[in-house]
Amino acid sequence: MVKPLAPLLVPEAPEPQGSLSPAGVSLTLTKVCPAGGSLAVQHSADWSENGGSFSGSLQGERCAFAEPEPLEYRNLSLTYTGWAQGTGSAASFVYHHQGQGQAIFRGQTYSLRLSLDIRVQAVYENGFALSYTLSGTTWVNERAYPVEERFTLTYTP
Repeated sequence: MVKPLAPLLVPEAPEPQGSLSPAGVSLTLTKVCPAGGSLAVQHSADWSENGGSFSGSLQGERCAFAEPEPLEYRNLSLTYTGWAQGTGSAASFVYHHQGQGQAIFRGQTYSLRLSLDIRVQAVYENGFALSYTLSGTTWVNERAYPVEERFTLTYTP
Protein backbone atom coordinates (compact mmCIF):
# COMPACT_ATOMS: atom_id res chain seq x y z
CA MET A 1 0.00 0.00 0.00
CA VAL A 2 1.37 3.43 -0.93
CA LYS A 3 1.34 5.75 2.07
CA PRO A 4 -0.26 9.16 1.40
CA LEU A 5 1.69 12.35 1.97
CA ALA A 6 -1.17 14.21 3.71
CA PRO A 7 -0.16 13.24 7.29
CA LEU A 8 3.23 14.85 6.71
CA LEU A 9 1.66 18.25 6.19
CA VAL A 10 0.32 18.43 9.76
CA PRO A 11 3.18 19.06 12.17
CA GLU A 12 3.12 17.28 15.55
CA ALA A 13 4.33 20.42 17.33
CA PRO A 14 4.12 24.08 16.34
CA GLU A 15 7.12 24.48 14.04
CA PRO A 16 6.03 26.64 11.08
CA GLN A 17 7.70 29.94 10.28
CA GLY A 18 5.59 32.60 8.67
CA SER A 19 3.45 35.68 8.95
CA LEU A 20 -0.18 36.58 9.36
CA SER A 21 -1.77 39.85 8.32
CA PRO A 22 -5.31 41.13 7.79
CA ALA A 23 -4.90 40.39 4.08
CA GLY A 24 -3.21 36.98 4.14
CA VAL A 25 -0.93 34.37 5.56
CA SER A 26 2.49 33.00 4.62
CA LEU A 27 3.80 29.72 6.03
CA THR A 28 7.05 27.78 5.58
CA LEU A 29 8.03 24.58 7.36
CA THR A 30 10.26 21.54 7.03
CA LYS A 31 8.75 18.20 7.89
CA VAL A 32 11.10 15.35 8.79
CA CYS A 33 10.05 12.02 7.27
CA PRO A 34 9.75 8.99 9.60
CA ALA A 35 12.52 6.85 8.02
CA GLY A 36 14.78 9.59 6.65
CA GLY A 37 14.69 12.68 4.50
CA SER A 38 12.50 15.74 4.76
CA LEU A 39 9.97 17.83 2.88
CA ALA A 40 9.90 21.62 2.52
CA VAL A 41 6.36 23.01 2.63
CA GLN A 42 5.39 26.53 1.59
CA HIS A 43 1.88 27.96 1.65
CA SER A 44 0.48 31.44 1.13
CA ALA A 45 -3.04 32.78 1.06
CA ASP A 46 -4.58 36.17 0.44
CA TRP A 47 -8.18 36.97 1.18
CA SER A 48 -10.69 39.77 0.87
CA GLU A 49 -14.32 40.32 1.80
CA ASN A 50 -15.66 38.10 -1.03
CA GLY A 51 -13.03 35.37 -1.21
CA GLY A 52 -9.38 34.67 -1.62
CA SER A 53 -6.61 32.80 -3.35
CA PHE A 54 -3.92 30.42 -2.18
CA SER A 55 -0.85 28.63 -3.49
CA GLY A 56 1.89 26.44 -2.22
CA SER A 57 4.43 23.73 -2.80
CA LEU A 58 5.92 20.61 -1.32
CA GLN A 59 9.52 19.78 -2.28
CA GLY A 60 11.88 17.04 -1.21
CA GLU A 61 14.86 15.06 -2.49
CA ARG A 62 14.00 12.09 -0.28
CA CYS A 63 11.18 11.11 2.09
CA ALA A 64 11.10 7.55 3.45
CA PHE A 65 8.70 5.42 5.49
CA ALA A 66 9.36 2.10 7.23
CA GLU A 67 5.78 1.13 8.13
CA PRO A 68 3.67 -0.70 7.08
CA GLU A 69 6.19 -1.54 4.32
CA PRO A 70 9.35 0.30 3.26
CA LEU A 71 8.50 3.12 0.84
CA GLU A 72 10.64 5.98 -0.38
CA TYR A 73 9.74 9.05 -2.39
CA ARG A 74 12.50 10.85 -4.30
CA ASN A 75 12.72 14.19 -6.10
CA LEU A 76 9.20 15.23 -5.14
CA SER A 77 7.93 18.48 -6.54
CA LEU A 78 4.25 19.25 -5.95
CA THR A 79 2.54 22.60 -6.43
CA TYR A 80 -1.01 23.79 -5.95
CA THR A 81 -3.04 26.91 -6.60
CA GLY A 82 -6.64 27.79 -6.00
CA TRP A 83 -9.23 30.36 -5.18
CA ALA A 84 -12.56 30.66 -3.44
CA GLN A 85 -15.18 33.34 -3.69
CA GLY A 86 -18.67 33.88 -2.47
CA THR A 87 -21.53 36.29 -2.64
CA GLY A 88 -24.84 36.39 -0.80
CA SER A 89 -26.25 33.06 -1.98
CA ALA A 90 -23.46 31.36 -3.94
CA ALA A 91 -19.91 30.17 -3.44
CA SER A 92 -17.23 28.68 -5.72
CA PHE A 93 -13.95 26.90 -5.03
CA VAL A 94 -11.31 25.89 -7.59
CA TYR A 95 -8.10 23.95 -6.83
CA HIS A 96 -5.33 22.83 -9.20
CA HIS A 97 -2.59 20.42 -8.15
CA GLN A 98 0.36 19.17 -10.20
CA GLY A 99 3.51 17.31 -9.36
CA GLN A 100 6.10 14.72 -10.14
CA GLY A 101 8.62 12.45 -8.45
CA GLN A 102 9.64 8.83 -8.02
CA ALA A 103 8.50 6.15 -5.58
CA ILE A 104 10.57 3.11 -4.60
CA PHE A 105 8.37 0.28 -3.38
CA ARG A 106 9.15 -3.43 -3.09
CA GLY A 107 12.40 -3.01 -5.00
CA GLN A 108 10.77 -1.26 -7.98
CA THR A 109 11.17 2.39 -8.94
CA TYR A 110 8.09 4.15 -10.29
CA SER A 111 8.05 7.47 -12.10
CA LEU A 112 5.04 9.50 -10.93
CA ARG A 113 3.33 12.57 -12.35
CA LEU A 114 -0.09 14.09 -11.74
CA SER A 115 -2.35 16.94 -12.70
CA LEU A 116 -5.66 17.29 -10.87
CA ASP A 117 -8.42 19.90 -10.67
CA ILE A 118 -11.20 20.17 -8.09
CA ARG A 119 -14.21 22.43 -8.58
CA VAL A 120 -16.99 22.97 -6.06
CA GLN A 121 -20.01 25.22 -6.47
CA ALA A 122 -22.76 25.83 -3.94
CA VAL A 123 -25.98 27.80 -4.33
CA TYR A 124 -28.37 28.63 -1.50
CA GLU A 125 -31.69 29.73 -2.95
CA ASN A 126 -34.99 28.19 -1.83
CA GLY A 127 -32.95 25.16 -0.87
CA PHE A 128 -29.43 24.06 -1.47
CA ALA A 129 -27.43 22.76 -4.43
CA LEU A 130 -23.84 21.56 -4.35
CA SER A 131 -21.78 20.22 -7.25
CA TYR A 132 -18.33 18.68 -6.98
CA THR A 133 -15.97 17.67 -9.79
CA LEU A 134 -12.54 16.06 -9.56
CA SER A 135 -10.76 15.59 -12.87
CA GLY A 136 -7.26 15.08 -14.14
CA THR A 137 -4.63 12.51 -14.98
CA THR A 138 -2.02 10.58 -13.07
CA TRP A 139 0.90 8.94 -14.82
CA VAL A 140 2.85 5.96 -13.51
CA ASN A 141 5.94 5.12 -15.58
CA GLU A 142 4.50 7.35 -18.34
CA ARG A 143 1.25 5.36 -18.52
CA ALA A 144 -1.73 7.69 -18.13
CA TYR A 145 -4.61 6.97 -15.77
CA PRO A 146 -7.54 9.38 -16.10
CA VAL A 147 -9.19 10.49 -12.86
CA GLU A 148 -12.78 11.69 -12.79
CA GLU A 149 -15.35 11.93 -10.05
CA ARG A 150 -18.54 13.97 -9.93
CA PHE A 151 -21.49 14.34 -7.67
CA THR A 152 -24.36 16.73 -7.14
CA LEU A 153 -26.37 17.17 -3.98
CA THR A 154 -29.63 19.10 -3.90
CA TYR A 155 -32.12 19.83 -1.15
CA THR A 156 -35.44 21.57 -1.59
CA PRO A 157 -37.55 22.16 1.52
